[in-house]
Amino acid sequence: MESKVRAGIFIGVIAILAVVLTVSLLLGNRGGADSFSLRIGVDEGMIGFLMGDVAIAAEEAGLSIDLNVFVDCCGNAAQWAINSGRLDIGFFCPDIAGVLTGLNRDLEIYGPAVLNAEVVALRGGVDAPTIVAIPAQRNFLIDLVHENFPSVTEIIQSAPNSILFALSSGGAEGAVMDLSGALQSKDFEFRPLSGEEFVSYSLVVHKDLIDTPQFARFVETFNLITDDYNDPEFLESRFGLSGSIRDITRIRFEHLSEVEG
Repeated sequence: MESKVRAGIFIGVIAILAVVLTVSLLLGNRGGADSFSLRIGVDEGMIGFLMGDVAIAAEEAGLSIDLNVFVDCCGNAAQWAINSGRLDIGFFCPDIAGVLTGLNRDLEIYGPAVLNAEVVALRGGVDAPTIVAIPAQRNFLIDLVHENFPSVTEIIQSAPNSILFALSSGGAEGAVMDLSGALQSKDFEFRPLSGEEFVSYSLVVHKDLIDTPQFARFVETFNLITDDYNDPEFLESRFGLSGSIRDITRIRFEHLSEVEG
C-alpha cells in the first residue's frame, strides 16, 4: 500500500510539472530584462523534480522560468526545441549533449549536472541477466551495462516510459532506469549500474545566454537546491528513499560553475 501511495505522489508531481510543456514551447523569443523568461527543458526523472524546486525558488528570487518537462529529454522533440531556439537551456544525456553541440555552434555544454542517476532493476531470482532494457539513445549506458554485467548478451533500447513494462512483462531480465523509476518499483531487486562515477545529465545552453544576469541567477539557484538533493535525509523524507535502493544509489547533483562578473 505504501509503495502505491508513493507511486501516486510521483505521478501527480510529474503531471503538474508537465502542464507547462507544450504551451511554453510556443512562446516568443527572449525579450528585454523585465520580460525575460528562461525556457528550460528537462527530463521527468530526478532531474525533473529538482528543476521543479529550482523553478519555484527562482520565481521567489525574481527570475521567471518556463519549465518544459519531456517524457524523454533525449527524444527528437527536446532536441528540436533547443536547436530551434525554443529552449534556452536543456538537460541531456552526455551522448545527445555531444551530438547537439557538435551540430550547432550556438550551443555549449556548460557542465555535468547529475552523476550516477541510473540503477539496474532485476527480476526476482535473476543474478546474471542476459537481456537488459535501457532508455533509447543513451549509448553510454550500453557500455556501462557490458562493463559491469558481463552475462548480458542482448540490450533492448526502449522509450523511458516503457522500461518497466519490458521488465515486468518478461521481455527483459533487467532494466536500467532513473532513480525516480526505481522508487516507484520496489518489487524488483536493485544493483548499482557501475562502481565508477558516470555522467547522467549535462547542461546544454545557448552561448549568448551565459553572460546574462538571468543565467547567473539560475546557476546560483540551481546550486542552492542541489545542496538539498545531495542530503540523504532530504531524499528519504521527500521521496521515501530507503532499503536496498538507498544502499546502492550513488546519485549526485553537481554544482554548476558560477558565472563571473
